[in-house]
Formats: sequence, C-alpha cells, structure tokens
Amino acid sequence: MSQDFFEWLPEYETGIRVIDNDHRGLFELARILDDFAASGERGEELGQLIDRLIRYADEHFAREERFMAAAGFPHFDEHTAEHRRATEVIYGIRDVYLSVPDDLDIEKVAVFFRDWLKHHILDSDKQYVPFVRGEIAGTGPRPRPVATSFQPEAFVEVRARVPENKEEILRKCAQVLNRADDGCDRLEALIREISTDPGPEHLAFVARAFRRSNR
Repeated sequence: MSQDFFEWLPEYETGIRVIDNDHRGLFELARILDDFAASGERGEELGQLIDRLIRYADEHFAREERFMAAAGFPHFDEHTAEHRRATEVIYGIRDVYLSVPDDLDIEKVAVFFRDWLKHHILDSDKQYVPFVRGEIAGTGPRPRPVATSFQPEAFVEVRARVPENKEEILRKCAQVLNRADDGCDRLEALIREISTDPGPEHLAFVARAFRRSNR
C-alpha cells in the first residue's frame, strides 16, 4: 500500500506535544505493520510488533485519560469507552495471531488501525483539546486520584488480600500510582495489558473482520 496512506498530516496536530508524539508513534507502528503485510513475513518479529502496538496504545490511552480527568472534560466517559472498545479489538488481534497466525490479514489490521486513529484524533481527541489547554473551563477534576491532584480528598483507601510475599510489591505499586510521572502511566498500562480479556465474542469479531480473504 502507498506510504502516503500512513502519512502524518498537519490536520492531526492537537497542539499538545506529548499527545501528538504518541499519535505519530502509533501512525508509524501502523505503517510498519503494513510493511510486514507487503513482505509476507510472519515470524517472531511480527508478534513482537503487535505486542509493541498494544503497549504503546495502552500507555497513550492512560496518558490521555489522565489529562482529560484533570481538565474535567465533560465527555470523559464516552471517550474512555472508545478506548476500551479499541483495546478489546487490539487484544483480540493479538490472540487470533497467537492461535491462528496464518488466518490474520496484517494489511487489514494496519488499515483498520490507521483509519481508527484518523477518526479518533479528528472526531474525538479534538473535542478534549481546548479543555486540556485551558481554553474552555471543564467540570472540575473528576473525583478520582489523578496525577495533577494530590489533595487528600482525591485518594481512596483500598483493602486487598495478597500473598504475604507480595505485600512489598503491592506497596511499591501504590507508590508508583501516586506519582505524577510516566512511571504511573506505564504501570497502569501494564496492569491493563495483563488483565484485559477480550472475551469470545470479540475474538469472533476479530476473526471475521481480519481474516485473510483467500482462506
């Protein structure tokens, strides 16, 4: 497919540098996926690329959601629902690749992801930009712990049972989640990655939507 199809255009810019950098990286991963489709390669490197796409998307979604929550974006729930649906599809793609790799049409995956990104940036992300930039007043920070608020009332106390030898790990996780840095985003993304289960209905959708037409 023409490389212009995956070209980054000025209209995709949000004016928020870290978000634009994320979006550029996701476009680049979609382009690399398309290169794999053209080459016909289906080795270990392709599986690693799909895993990289998952991690990158998870980290980006977590970062966006922290910005929106801090800005009091009024359509936070609708926006995060889009993230969840995309996450389910991406994890479904990985699971189908792991189970029946020859059935997965990598070009279809690349095109889907590029089209989803274009729609999400132009139609959804552009809605929260003026709130995050402070050009429009939001509804106030959401009543949940976000990186930009460390007031005591922004926290909740959580009680959980874990194996005795995991207590220190849990404490360290809590410490990281209380920090306003990328480490918090990476930990949140990792937890999402290992706890997300697309479910059989999503796997069936992915199998139908991204199956190679000649099989």
